[in-house]
Amino acid sequence: TRLVIGTMREVDFVGKRVLDFGTGTGVLAILAAKLGATELLGIDIDEWAVDNAIENAGRNDCAYIDMKLGVLDDVNGMYDVILANINRHILLAGMQRMHALLSPGGVLIMSGLLTDDAPIVVNSAQQAGFAGEQITTENGWIAIRMLR
Repeated sequence: TRLVIGTMREVDFVGKRVLDFGTGTGVLAILAAKLGATELLGIDIDEWAVDNAIENAGRNDCAYIDMKLGVLDDVNGMYDVILANINRHILLAGMQRMHALLSPGGVLIMSGLLTDDAPIVVNSAQQAGFAGEQITTENGWIAIRMLR
């Protein structure tokens, strides 16, 4: 999560539409809101996580963030930024869908990955149409930023 937060600070969120895929506690969606995003959707498959994310968003004056129980295939529309701090298998399975949901010129930030995951995740992302990877590493973990 720390790597994603660091990567997010390099992205312009002002006025952006953001999808937080696998929102968990909602911390990344909340940070995106604090950085200026205006439309935010956080989704997760865990009901407790969604309830917790709703509570956390409210406590951080971000109750306008839409937190929903669901999977990536439930999401419609186009997003300027997609945040995906999950595991490699879920990222790989959702790569084509994330590409379809990201606006041209949009930014995808992925993490929850080990250093050894970089080649397979970057390759999958490139096959889906993403480009321009930037990889940040720390203690065997990575965050990957790519563009559509």
